Amino acid sequence: VSLLFLSLGMSVPVTHHITIIGGLGALTFFPIVGENLVAALLIGALFGMVSAWTAEFFSRFWHIHGDTHLDPPASTIWPMTTLVLGLGALLSRSSRSRRSAVPPCSWRFPVTDLAGIRAVALDVDGTLAGADHSVSDRTIRVLHTAQERGLAVIIITGRARQNTIDIARAAGLRAPVISCNGSIVTDPSTGDDLRIRPMPESDLDALITLHRELDLVLTWWTPGEIHISSAGEAQELLGVLNQQPILVGDPADMPVGSVVKAMLSASPERLDAADARIRELAPRVARSMPEFFELVAADASKWAGLTFVLERLGIAPEECLGIGDGGNDVPWLSRIGYPVAMGNARDEVHAVARHAIGHHADDGVAEFLENALRTGLAPAP
Repeated sequence: VSLLFLSLGMSVPVTHHITIIGGLGALTFFPIVGENLVAALLIGALFGMVSAWTAEFFSRFWHIHGDTHLDPPASTIWPMTTLVLGLGALLSRSSRSRRSAVPPCSWRFPVTDLAGIRAVALDVDGTLAGADHSVSDRTIRVLHTAQERGLAVIIITGRARQNTIDIARAAGLRAPVISCNGSIVTDPSTGDDLRIRPMPESDLDALITLHRELDLVLTWWTPGEIHISSAGEAQELLGVLNQQPILVGDPADMPVGSVVKAMLSASPERLDAADARIRELAPRVARSMPEFFELVAADASKWAGLTFVLERLGIAPEECLGIGDGGNDVPWLSRIGYPVAMGNARDEVHAVARHAIGHHADDGVAEFLENALRTGLAPAP
């Protein structure tokens, strides 16, 4: 517009180098900031201000002092365009590496699809829990609301027994909770264990062999404690996830008959490289998180625990909606009526899911349940 006025002989400030770059910045960063319009506009305004300063610099540096016309706005537009698009490409790539792309499907179920749902089963890490590994107040509230609407809300997680109970109690949930990847089922109201499945000695021997052969950190879980073979990052992460001390111990002292879950941990790159060998010695392992392989007894999977709880509640698997993100969620999600993948879920979870929802860092479960409860998610009459 300013160029049009100038061509008509009107004296107006030149702003096209500001508005072009500002608009380009806003459009480029709009998807990167999660389609937050205000944030995108602020970023665009920032790029516009930088363009104004850059043009002023070019004007004072060479235009005023030269004998050849070097247009300051044009001199500004090309480097600023490169800067905006370059930063956008870099941050977009980084964002995609942190968050798996969501398949082209929506959280908006048809109302008729939801009419028969009587239970909602939910993983914790990467699903209910946010990027800080805690379950937000918003999520706690919507879990309570779902239960008040008549749904059985079932926590199904690899986390420790007590932490799982604490999450359920915070939301006032009454359905039994499934912890340690299905090894323990507990009534959150009374704290009574309804089902415990310890690991056989042969499975523990296989993981100990892998721990020694591949120099991987080994973790073993009893109903009340978590032990680890060495201190370090895995110990710290597990402590944050489970909100309890992680005790350093010797695998040789592992209490056979009391261990309900065991894990191998290392960097995602090291576990990727060791994947074939791990699965050779322990074929039933599941990649629950990028840093962890987990193993439980053959009759102690998340699916076994969920089957036990659903039968106890008189609910068929076809009447259950479930949400998860990890490889250890695939077996149970693939057997229920309405499997849903988080936006950050592993590819194998998306492969079995009917729908995908938001990222766990953005309270994806809470957003989905809030909208679903408004649009038809309710128990069968």
